[in-house]
Amino acid sequence: MSNVKPPQNQHLRSVEGTAGLRIELLGPISISDGGRPVAIASRKARALVGYLAIREGVEFARTSLTGLLWSERADNQARASLRQTLSELRGLSHGFAASIAATRGTVTWLPGSAWIDAKAFETLAASNDEDALDQATKLVRGDLMEGLAVGEMSFEDWMASERERFRLLACGTYARLMTKAEQGGRLEEALALGVKLLALDPLREKVQRAVIRLYAAQGRHDAALLQYDRSRRELEQQLGVQPEPETEQLVRSIKAARHSGIAGKQAHAAGSGWDNRYVSLDRPSIAVLPFTNLSGNPDQRYFADGISEDIITELSRYRSLLVIARNSCFQFRGDVDVAEVRAALGVRYVVEGSVRKAGDRIRVSAQLIDSLDRCQVWAERYDRGNQDIFAVQDELARAVVATVEGRVAARGAEQVRKKPTADWAAYDFFLKGRELSYSYQQLEAESLFGRATELDPGYAQAHAWRAIAQGVAYLHDGQQATLDAALASARMALALDDNDARCHYAMAYIALRRGEYDLAGHHHDRANTLNPSDPDIAAGRANWLMHVGRLDEALATLDSAIERDPFPATWHWDVRGYVLFHLGRYAEAINAFRSVRAEPFWVIGMLAAAYAHAGQADDARRELDRYLSLRPGATLGNVADKIIYAPEAMRQRWLDGLRKAGLPE
Repeated sequence: MSNVKPPQNQHLRSVEGTAGLRIELLGPISISDGGRPVAIASRKARALVGYLAIREGVEFARTSLTGLLWSERADNQARASLRQTLSELRGLSHGFAASIAATRGTVTWLPGSAWIDAKAFETLAASNDEDALDQATKLVRGDLMEGLAVGEMSFEDWMASERERFRLLACGTYARLMTKAEQGGRLEEALALGVKLLALDPLREKVQRAVIRLYAAQGRHDAALLQYDRSRRELEQQLGVQPEPETEQLVRSIKAARHSGIAGKQAHAAGSGWDNRYVSLDRPSIAVLPFTNLSGNPDQRYFADGISEDIITELSRYRSLLVIARNSCFQFRGDVDVAEVRAALGVRYVVEGSVRKAGDRIRVSAQLIDSLDRCQVWAERYDRGNQDIFAVQDELARAVVATVEGRVAARGAEQVRKKPTADWAAYDFFLKGRELSYSYQQLEAESLFGRATELDPGYAQAHAWRAIAQGVAYLHDGQQATLDAALASARMALALDDNDARCHYAMAYIALRRGEYDLAGHHHDRANTLNPSDPDIAAGRANWLMHVGRLDEALATLDSAIERDPFPATWHWDVRGYVLFHLGRYAEAINAFRSVRAEPFWVIGMLAAAYAHAGQADDARRELDRYLSLRPGATLGNVADKIIYAPEAMRQRWLDGLRKAGLPE
């Protein structure tokens, strides 16, 4: 059998090999024969397999192999160890027996007797074909024989040399793909490749510049500046040098563009066509970092995160502040440098603190820091009973706003909204549910929101979040009763608090699921008016815009949201993928769907349709098989019943993609 399947339609579509012996060395060693895993307990036996397989076809003298792996033993003992190891390997499976040829004096791995990922990678990486290069990158799971060490100097020296060789091959492959993607205007794809390349070799300053430039081209100037700070630290710590003048000039141009409003694409040498927006500097900006959990129980982190998020929500009520969204703030945990936060999020002020929960008592410590000079502006500690946590949040929000506004001579703050609930247990259930919902575990979250509303029927936020969770549950079960329950929850949320943005957002989502487009638009507009700084609300509105066919406006809304939240919730990528799919930008849609940090069935179905429209039939079929494993019995007919796009052309585009992928009528 060969290491690489022959090209299909002039492209290398697969390097999966045949069903016989498979040896994966690019990462922790993994071996299977006929689809069944093969375990090799001995480290030196695994090392011998890797050494022989990478150099298949080479006749090795037995003395060279004993010197490589058993140098500390006497000659007779070393030869006996080699004989025993070879015997054990050949006895593992038919594939091993057919791969290893041994004579009295030599040992050889027979060429073509097994599929070896490292050999396939070398072949693909030598190609100029973009599909082949892409397939090559998919084979890299880590360093060569990652985690393997045998304590033999000769073998370790060889291993270090080979690991560096494959690392350089991988870097070159990523770099070539990155260049092709950037030249083709596929900036998101180029950026993803650049990030992977820097994970392999963070000291490639040319690549660092390219990543900085790509961030700027997308209007993500804060991320660009954070990348520069990381690059500068790596160069200083690892090499003792400063960034090259070309890098410094690029960063100066980005900073100048940021302050003057020049489009980010002017910082992109190749030109991108992106229409960029920058975070407004008219209002003082602030980020609330996730409070540190000091409770001694890691499972209580959700509680500290929940308090931080609620403070973010409270501060967002003040129109005089620009408050960075949760997902971006929560990228920074533990001991962080406020200069990094400032560079990444573009904020002047940072709130950080800790929460210690013990029994029925809680201690919250918080401080406000001016990121420009890293000076503490204000600090406070609160020791209260559990039931007083909402008063603590209220005081924190008022203190932060009053302090910040006092420093910038801004107008008076608006009144903070009413407390979410007076029931401690209800609040705890709500926080747990909200944490699950952020990771696409809406079905599990729904029951927790339900418990919160049982304990406090007047808890508007819990009803709103429950409505959204029930709306997602309807996507899974398709039962009208589930959608009716979601509508009832959304109505209850609005009845309790008509001035809460999340309550209107929930009603908008349920109205969209019911095909009531105008009603959904009304509530999205209302939610946006109540809280224009919330990127989740903006992304939800973009989802509605997409469903009614206003695709360019939807994409612009998402781009604007990502300016406020450079690290958005994973479902934002879901929405972006849909918009790009219906714009016919299938490669970009695929990249967006791949960025979703979960795999709900609808994302897999959209991937199948996108691959099909992009002409990648093998990939489309693979994703369709995955989709059908989650939705057995799915057909074009019963899928069509759930499509709620207003324009018929969008409906047909999705169905045509699934049809091309192979979904039956």
